[in-house]
Amino acid sequence: DPEYFDEDEYPLCFDEKWETQLKRRALWGAVRTALPEERRVSHILLSSVYSIVADAGPGPGMCNAPGTKKLRATLREAKAATVGAKVYALFAVNDADFSETDKVPDVVAWNEYCAKCWNEKFDGVAINNEHFSSIK
Repeated sequence: DPEYFDEDEYPLCFDEKWETQLKRRALWGAVRTALPEERRVSHILLSSVYSIVADAGPGPGMCNAPGTKKLRATLREAKAATVGAKVYALFAVNDADFSETDKVPDVVAWNEYCAKCWNEKFDGVAINNEHFSSIK
């Protein structure tokens, strides 16, 4: 139903859960819950990061995209809030070419040039391509 994807009608479905410090605090609170080890969060898939990591690189003015400081803080907080959890950049283009893979070098560049310390680095990349569902 196309109406389901109407951001104005369903704003909470499109809310960035890491957009503000208050939202991140709520997210980390949920992650920190005292669960048995086998039920603890082991991976965090962080979406909506491409516009930030696409600016990564060694040249002047690089690593200055809007949101860079927020992303660094989010990565640091995620790794502090979880014991041993991995943080992955999540991409979902959903095309036949699986072009999410083209974004991986940007995450590598972020880790190399923009992360100022180990806990500002992504541990990997996750891909959610649902194009296969349109193949009959």
